[in-house]
Amino acid sequence: ANLKTVTLGKNLVAVNLTEGMFSYCPSLENVFVAAGNPNYMSVDGVVYDIAETILYCYPAAKDPSAHKLAETLITIADYAFHSFQGKSITLPESVEIIEDYAFEDTMLESIHIPQNVISIGYRAFYNTDTSNGSLKTLTFAEDSKLEAIHDYAFYFNNELTKVVLPDNVTTLGKYAF
Repeated sequence: ANLKTVTLGKNLVAVNLTEGMFSYCPSLENVFVAAGNPNYMSVDGVVYDIAETILYCYPAAKDPSAHKLAETLITIADYAFHSFQGKSITLPESVEIIEDYAFEDTMLESIHIPQNVISIGYRAFYNTDTSNGSLKTLTFAEDSKLEAIHDYAFYFNNELTKVVLPDNVTTLGKYAF
């Protein structure tokens, strides 16, 4: 798909942005939300809830240096970064939950999981091992609060050679790595 820009209308309220509606749009650079939408907003073409606590869509072709993630961000929703083409992204310390499929099929080479993350969802970082890149570095903040890494969270990341899990992890799902 060659889709580069999408604008969501101000009356669009019944959309479920967590179902990956833009997941396979590799050329997508911006998703805008019309002013006055009661549920969603966009900042630099990145879609958040109105309070900027949930990130719904970070377009696959958006340059990671073009937008700093909101410091109020708590949840990275299902499919939010699906097919993201950047090699790295900086997650703010405020993030607590990385939902299912959030970074599936990306080109990430490194990711640092901030201290306040307590849960990494099903297939959250699944298959970053692509022909264009592969997750090589996974680090967790010192004094991490991470408790759960769910099924298949980091599966198909064949370039990872070392992972040190935080002490608080009590749940490690099947095929987590």
